[in-house]
Parts: sequence; structure tokens; C-alpha cells
Amino acid sequence: MTTEKSIEKQPAKRLGRGLDALFGEAAIAVAAQLPEDVKEGGASTDPSDQPIYLAETAQKSELITLKGIQVVNLPIGSLKAGRFQPRHDFSQEALEELAQSIGQNGVLQPILVRSISGNEYEIIAGERRWRASLIAGLSEVPVLIRDITDQEALRIALIENIQRQDLNAIEESEAYQKLVDDFGHTQAELAEIVGKSRSHVANILRLNDLSLIVKQYVRDGKLSFGHARALLGAGDQMEAIAEQVVTKELSVRQTEALIKKMIKSGDDVQKDSDETDSSLEQIKAEFQGLADEVSHKIRMPVQIQNHAGKGKFTIHFTKAEELSKLVELLTSFEEMPRL
Repeated sequence: MTTEKSIEKQPAKRLGRGLDALFGEAAIAVAAQLPEDVKEGGASTDPSDQPIYLAETAQKSELITLKGIQVVNLPIGSLKAGRFQPRHDFSQEALEELAQSIGQNGVLQPILVRSISGNEYEIIAGERRWRASLIAGLSEVPVLIRDITDQEALRIALIENIQRQDLNAIEESEAYQKLVDDFGHTQAELAEIVGKSRSHVANILRLNDLSLIVKQYVRDGKLSFGHARALLGAGDQMEAIAEQVVTKELSVRQTEALIKKMIKSGDDVQKDSDETDSSLEQIKAEFQGLADEVSHKIRMPVQIQNHAGKGKFTIHFTKAEELSKLVELLTSFEEMPRL
């Protein structure tokens, strides 16, 4: 039978802009019960394993209820990956390292979940700890159970990952965009929520304009944020330049120089093309002028077609009398010398 315990609210250090309000003040009260050395992280050095911990008094069979939040150990199989997880890439090596630490020290920070059925819970924050716990062979994990809506679940999942820098640049850009699209946040509000500068938020959001191929390069770690930001100025040549950068392992500065060179080359080609088009239009106009002059003289439609110095001179007649007149006119000339 589970035992409920009450914990007095005590002053505690804020979790960081945005997350404390989302997790609730009661979660901070839990952390306030721990000794300072445990609050500082103990054996775990991963930043995602720091802010909230189970109180020392919480045993396996004990349940703590705090303002709608329950802290309890649950069977690890009852947890499911969250639908709103913005993080797509989990380093297997990093998971193995965390699993080793968990095997030695346990899960110090509970996983935030919500109930989705009688015996199933959806992970809102802490999927990495859950995955590592599976590798470590744990049968139970500590969790915070909270009744929250889909919107709250999405916001918490996004902000937790962004604040703790667990996302690659593309995941971060997509997370920011989702906060903008789903919650109507401005860039200034995003900066306040995630504790970043407005310029950082603006630059990250611009990465959503990258092509899918270039985004995948960033996801795979083949291109850095600096590379991606530079490629935004490459226009239609973005993917071609990105391929060269990856193949030749160019630095960000080399990438910027390559983009400038290719854009300049493209401008020169366009300039030459524009000049050629202009010349052709001028030549066409000159030939049309000649055709009009001859047509006026013989009173018959004339067409001149020119291509690379060769072409056709066509005179159109509509009745026999016009043809006879034309033949008479042409044969009245002296024989032209061969050119």
C-alpha cells in the first residue's frame, strides 16, 4: 500500500526561465529536501540529469503527492516515449555511458510523465534517462506524474531540450518554429523562455529555410551551425556547395569564401547572358527594319530570318499579278556577282 507524504514548500533556486512554471512549484519543493552535494549532481555530470531529484525519504513503495504532482517509482515497461519529443537523435555511446552511471548510482532525477491509461504513462521530459535505464536493466524508474494537456506536454518537451542543449541545430530550429506556430510566441518571447539571445533565436529559426538535404547534413554532424548559417546565402546553389563542403571537409570560412566565389561566377554568367540577349534583340530589330523597308518598296510582305550569318529572305505574294510583278522586278537587275 502506498504512503502519501506532505512536504512543506521551501525556498529553492529557480530551474531557469520557463521550465519552473511548467513543472510546477511543487517540483522545486522536492528538490529542496535534498542535501547540497546531491543537488549539485552527485555522480552524474550530464546537465540533463540535474535540476529535479527524488527526496531521500521517497522509498520504492512510497508516493509523494504535491499540488497535482506525484513522485513514485514505476515499472520501466509502463513508460512510453513521448509523442512531442523534439529530439530525434540519441547517441548510442552517450546512452551507454549514462547507463553505466545509472547502474552504479541509480536515476537521480525523476522522469516527468503523464498518465495515458490505467497502467501506461507517456514521457514528457527525461526520455534519455529512460532509454539509458532500459540499457542498464532497471525494472523500475522514479517519475513525476503530472496531469497536463497536450499543449503543455509539447511546450515542456521543447523547452526542456532547448534549455539543456540536448538538440542539434536543426532540431532546435524545428522546436522554435513549433513554439511559434502552435503557441504564437514572438522571437522576443522565445528568447525569454529558453534563456537565449534574440539574435540566437533569429539565426536558429532561419535554419528552417535550408533544403532537406542540407538539414540532414547538419543532423548527421557533417555540417556545423556555422556552415548551415553560411549556406543560407547560397541560394539555388545551396546543395551543390554543401556537397563540396562535406566532401572536402571545408571550414566555415572556406565555405563562406566558396559561396562568394560561386555567386560571383553565377553573376558573371548571368551578366554575359543578359548582354547576349540584348545583342540578339538589337540584331533582330535591325533585320526587321530591313524587311519593312523592302516590303514598303515592293508592296509585298517580306520576312528575313537570320541565324549565325545565314538565313532566309522570304517574299509573300497573294495573287498571280504580284508574282509576275516580282519576277519582272528581279529579272530587270543586272546579274549579281557571286559573293
